[in-house]
Amino acid sequence: MSKIIQKGRNLVALLDKWQTLIATLINVVVVLFVTIWVTDALTTATKRTEFFLDFTKRYHEIRQRAHDLDDRVKTNASPLDEGDANQIYFQLFGLIYDEIHAYQNNFLDEKVFLNWMTWQMYEYSGGEFKIGGVSYDNGWQSWLTTPAKHHEYTPIMAKIFVCDKKECVKDTIGHFKN
Repeated sequence: MSKIIQKGRNLVALLDKWQTLIATLINVVVVLFVTIWVTDALTTATKRTEFFLDFTKRYHEIRQRAHDLDDRVKTNASPLDEGDANQIYFQLFGLIYDEIHAYQNNFLDEKVFLNWMTWQMYEYSGGEFKIGGVSYDNGWQSWLTTPAKHHEYTPIMAKIFVCDKKECVKDTIGHFKN
């Protein structure tokens, strides 16, 4: 029994000797973990902000081109106007596809994305939105004459366009999030 007690005392002495080193190693591991986690969280937040600002800038540029075309059509209509309008719609739909990709990869907030897709649903279904005299639906139909009709996001947009309320859009985007 005294051998067991002696071994126990030796073990306690050894642990006491290494206690500082073990505590230091645990602290280093914890600090590294927290540092990596915080860095990742900050990088993700920064990327989300950058995506949002880039999308906002691109959308503003698209709307500006649409406004300029609308003004030109009112004062100096041309046979090329429909093609110009479709090119602006193509930029819009390309932006939407980029936003879907960003949303799927957690770089776009769900609430922001839902509001944006709901807005697109209303512009499509309302029939009043036009660029250069070309309706949203006609712009979409023109988009579908390109290879974009085979893109993985086209069915998602088609489902959103048949929605009639925000809850339907929310259900639709909820089914394709990674």
